[in-house]
Amino acid sequence: MQQNGRQVKFAHVGAGSLPHLAAILLAKAMGVEVTMIPYRGAAPALTDLLGGHVDIYFGTPISTGAQVRSGALKAFVVTANERDASLPDVPSAVQLGYRELDILFGRACSCRRRPRSRSSTA
Repeated sequence: MQQNGRQVKFAHVGAGSLPHLAAILLAKAMGVEVTMIPYRGAAPALTDLLGGHVDIYFGTPISTGAQVRSGALKAFVVTANERDASLPDVPSAVQLGYRELDILFGRACSCRRRPRSRSSTA
């Protein structure tokens, strides 16, 4: 989760929340360190993710699904044994080999902002 030699900023919606715990588990499973950035809810975390102020956010498929389906966000894992029906193209953590991210009491999907396309101006 290193990006161009800098540590990745991971947004979460409060200490002990499902997204916070999922982020810790993912970082541990991958053997990397991340900077955890707490937010007071999904809306401000998503706003900063979409604005490029943080790099990754674990949110529920409900809170992130619209942005994923529109292409604004890229979801790369769902914390579950199987894919989530609302995000069928996103693999589950177990499918990717991260059994410790099979979180039974809720689902979260890890998202990052899609790079903006650069158009040339003359």
